[in-house]
Amino acid sequence: MGSYTGLKVSELLRLRVCDVKDKQEIEIIRNKKVQIIKLHKELQSVLIEYICTLKNQSDEN
Repeated sequence: MGSYTGLKVSELLRLRVCDVKDKQEIEIIRNKKVQIIKLHKELQSVLIEYICTLKNQSDEN
């Protein structure tokens, strides 16, 4: 994707599509501090797909 965001799967679990869709940045809490991650279109698309996949998997269980 070009740039490394350092996002961890555990940090993505709380995200919803509305947290990512049409946003330019998201806030992630790390070590009790808020870190702002800039979103470019490719990362935004991957995150939305990932969130939807997680939701579908949890709906199946």
